Amino acid sequence: MNKIKKSQIALLIITIAFLASNASIAADKDDPAAQKIDPPYSKFLVSAEVLGAALSGSIFGSYRFLRLFAVNLGMGYTSINGTPTQVNLVQFPVSISNIWGGTSHFIEVLAGIDLLLANVNSRWQGYSVNTTGSTLMFQLGTGYRYWPSDGGIHFRATIYQFFHKNFTPHIGFGVGYAFAP
Repeated sequence: MNKIKKSQIALLIITIAFLASNASIAADKDDPAAQKIDPPYSKFLVSAEVLGAALSGSIFGSYRFLRLFAVNLGMGYTSINGTPTQVNLVQFPVSISNIWGGTSHFIEVLAGIDLLLANVNSRWQGYSVNTTGSTLMFQLGTGYRYWPSDGGIHFRATIYQFFHKNFTPHIGFGVGYAFAP
């Protein structure tokens, strides 16, 4: 079992500190003066992601509950058919994103979990063994997100880092639709 390195722990601490420091900026939404200059923005989108948070791909939705923060919920399915083994994975990634930048182009930092449900079926010399299991993986991500403030086509490119028994980097590309405010 590989151990998590000090640099990976430092990345996790920096990400959490960054998310916490921007929470005070997002709290300005309760300030009446800030609301007067804050134009409306798209709050909800749906998207399909290749690779990404659910390994081979997923469908996900994002909801901006504050201008700088969004919650992301998704579902992915992967089936690997080999002889004599078949593996089916269902994944449910859930994360919180801190997005900052202009009105539509953003740098994104996210942190979350990925629930993995697995079913493995092996057949050999007339015998069949079926095994199921589940696990949680922690994930961090950084990337670019185009989320148009007035709605329209959405794009996302993210580098994910999964933490389970070791540190695994992974990329993802998503395209979808952001709904008008």
